[in-house]
Amino acid sequence: MKKHRIHYLDLLRVWATFAVILIHASSQEPFYAKNIHTLSWMGVNFWDAISRWSVPIFVMISGVLFLDPKRKITVKHLFTKNIWRIVTAFIFWDIFYAIYCYFFEGYSKMATLGVLVKGYTHLWFLPMIIGLYLIVPFLRKITANIGLTRYFLVLAAFFSVFLTTFFGFYGDVSAHYHMPVIIQTIMNSLYRLNINTHFNFTLSFPTYFVAGYYLSQLKLNLSLIHI
Repeated sequence: MKKHRIHYLDLLRVWATFAVILIHASSQEPFYAKNIHTLSWMGVNFWDAISRWSVPIFVMISGVLFLDPKRKITVKHLFTKNIWRIVTAFIFWDIFYAIYCYFFEGYSKMATLGVLVKGYTHLWFLPMIIGLYLIVPFLRKITANIGLTRYFLVLAAFFSVFLTTFFGFYGDVSAHYHMPVIIQTIMNSLYRLNINTHFNFTLSFPTYFVAGYYLSQLKLNLSLIHI
């Protein structure tokens, strides 16, 4: 099948690339070293915060392309082309940054070994993408059915968005204000219940992966497209 460029995805890639650069530029020494009540910290925090959509956008773009049923993708193709290409890139840059950390950052041998095994900080993106590619054959079965796709996204909205936001908000509030014992008991019990559910299927980046494809298929009027 002849490939056609999807121009709005190219535009999103450009904007997301600039946003990633902005994240790394703003989250340097002033972000971690400055007092949070200073204007300089508030400034870099602002730029860091408004750029955090970039990685989810990259994942959503991948979802648009890899979950498209018109595009033939086999397990062999995933491993021999997509996954293998990322694995080799990860190994190369992993070794590069381990050498850099040892000779130029003064890392100890054990710390360098840690970098070599787990990957340098910002290389986390590559193993995450590999994980998504591994489940592409399963996700394609889901996105082939609009009902299953919506069911997946409803579960994702609850487990991946609502619950994490809910418990995260409570954690931030309770860190600054003493909560009544009954509230602490209820929240701790709810948190343990959530953990004991062991529900991870729609958590984190698979949510963006499927949502990217789903949103690309929606037929929206012009005003909603602008929004």
